[in-house]
Amino acid sequence: MDIFIASRLSNGNGLFPVEIHLGDFSLRILKPGLVGAKEKTLKYDKITSIEVISPFIGFSKLIFSAYGLDNLIVEGFERNDAEEIRRIVEIRMR
Repeated sequence: MDIFIASRLSNGNGLFPVEIHLGDFSLRILKPGLVGAKEKTLKYDKITSIEVISPFIGFSKLIFSAYGLDNLIVEGFERNDAEEIRRIVEIRMR
């Protein structure tokens, strides 16, 4: 399992950074908080697209689209990590 953790320096990730766990059959997005965590699991075969928005300066944003769900937006990853996440997800979507 591959695990990617957002930068603590990015907006909204200071105390509890977002984590993306890439398993064999699904990805899990974990947004920790003070009294719990929000977790979302997406199976690769349900994902329709993944978009990476990387500004010239700053952290990248990942936008996951899936059948029957609103877009899932995750922010705060370095450009290299965001591109690696997209590469892995696109391979496993096939």
